[in-house]
Amino acid sequence: MPDDSPVGYKIKRRVLGEVWVRDVEKEIVTLDIPCNKLIPTDNKHLPKNGECYLQFSRDNLLELNSTQSFEIKLTLRDDEEKVKTKYNFKLRQLPGPINRQRSSWDIVKGKIVVKLHKMDKNDDWTLPVKCKGIDQLNSDESS
Repeated sequence: MPDDSPVGYKIKRRVLGEVWVRDVEKEIVTLDIPCNKLIPTDNKHLPKNGECYLQFSRDNLLELNSTQSFEIKLTLRDDEEKVKTKYNFKLRQLPGPINRQRSSWDIVKGKIVVKLHKMDKNDDWTLPVKCKGIDQLNSDESS
């Protein structure tokens, strides 16, 4: 696959691994995914000098709006240092299903904020998140 980087740019690959979780007992769970180089623009999905995509998976073909996973791809360009950094984050299995259509995300200074709308608003994720974290698959269970 050809690299789409500007000529002379060094490519770095990073993983967005740290996640701060809020409101697991409520209908809307908030995730803060930090990236200290992230600067927002007027477009809430477009970082300064870069691009960001969040893709909710389609885990269950019978429930089109339901999913338990998503992936973020973030690319930031430093024109002064001639570096293009590609970040990746994949959440493989949430504690319960979310509504893909109602869930959303925004870029704010230093982080990506993801708001997950649970399919069952009474579903309390407190215990599963406390035991295993927001991603219920341990690293040795991943494919």
